[in-house]
Amino acid sequence: TLHGESTGARVVTRSGARTGDHLFVTGQLGGSRAGHHYKFTPRLAEGRWLAAQPDVVAMMDISDGLAKDVHSVTPRGLVAAVSPARIPASRAARTAARKSKSPAWVHALTDGEDFELLVVVRGTSDPAKFVARWNRQFDLRLTLIGSFRRKLAPDDVNWEGLHGYEHLR
Repeated sequence: TLHGESTGARVVTRSGARTGDHLFVTGQLGGSRAGHHYKFTPRLAEGRWLAAQPDVVAMMDISDGLAKDVHSVTPRGLVAAVSPARIPASRAARTAARKSKSPAWVHALTDGEDFELLVVVRGTSDPAKFVARWNRQFDLRLTLIGSFRRKLAPDDVNWEGLHGYEHLR
């Protein structure tokens, strides 16, 4: 357990998302089993910048895999409608996919220990303008992966059967 206190004017928690809000992730996902979890860069500056943006309504780190962590920001009665084609899979996730015969996006969602940020941006915000503001500050990739809706579309990720890292398994 880590305890601390906020040094900023605003605290962004895991709650606050609504229908139509956008889901973003920083960096690339998957591949922790290839050693990423031993040599990662904490997204501290990025998190501070995001917390200062009024259109960011929820945020958390992806530590146990997006397939597990996305449920922590998903409001009751909604689903995280995520397109597999938009998921930024790391090179290590693509390598693992060739060995496992699973799609790279499955590894990107389930490997865990990504230590990237899952960010919820108000649906009334223009995603392209938000990414442009981000790109003026950081070289790190910020990817729009989906939004919150009442139900999934046929091409969205079906979260059933996908699990992130389970500590007690």
